[in-house]
Amino acid sequence: MKDTNARTRVTTDKHPLLSQSLYAKHDTWLTTSAQDPDELDPTEKLFVQRGSAWEWIQIVISAGTPFREVRLKAQPETSWYFYQPHWKIINDLDKEFLYKPKKHVQLNTPYIKQLGPNDTNCFSASCAMLLMSLKDISPEEAKDYMDAVCENGESSEAWVQVKTLEQYGLHAEFRQDGDWNAIEQLLRDEIPVPLGILHAGPVDNPGGTGHWVCAVGITEDQKYIIVHNSLGDLDLDEGVYESDHGAHVKYEKTKLAPRWMVEKGYSSGWYIKAKP
Repeated sequence: MKDTNARTRVTTDKHPLLSQSLYAKHDTWLTTSAQDPDELDPTEKLFVQRGSAWEWIQIVISAGTPFREVRLKAQPETSWYFYQPHWKIINDLDKEFLYKPKKHVQLNTPYIKQLGPNDTNCFSASCAMLLMSLKDISPEEAKDYMDAVCENGESSEAWVQVKTLEQYGLHAEFRQDGDWNAIEQLLRDEIPVPLGILHAGPVDNPGGTGHWVCAVGITEDQKYIIVHNSLGDLDLDEGVYESDHGAHVKYEKTKLAPRWMVEKGYSSGWYIKAKP
């Protein structure tokens, strides 16, 4: 059964100036992830002086953490995070906040393994895993999908994957504005998500030609994304593979983020967004 997000209404004091804003009660920060600002690079946080106000269009409350996710009116496509005790939420419009309960999500997505490091079918494998979940096709039909990709063009091209997925009856699009909120929402809707990452090199300076994995779940504490990696289990710190067993591996979001959202400071992750 699909998980539906519960919603909660938060009552706050009225404010005479701004009808829907965040007001900084202390000198504080907006950050690009739900972490202590002291642990983040300068490009991953924005200092906010006490008394500053920002208009918001959406606030997401995740259970078990004092950090809140916000989309600001000035940057509607970007997710920021703020430490709730440092801010006053002004909500004169009585807009409902999105509430994410703590829940372990692990989709029953079949796993496809690549033949080896010289096999360039990681993108096709990740999209085939998505297709097997949403269309309930067999492993033989998944191989037919990968053959169809090659007939349509170069397998590393996003438009080729999108075209082939649509030929198999899915509505698909290639996005370059991904953040964790978007991915987790799709997973809660029982939709696997192919993610484009840089898997080579150390986590603070990733590189290489790129690689695709398929997100299939979230741990209950919301700290880890569960993925199918067709090449095996990647050491996110060093950028090397520890084993060739890549089904349902758990990757810490704070370590996967630099490899996925390469352009720091805003939502920039590459992913395939699909629906039946």
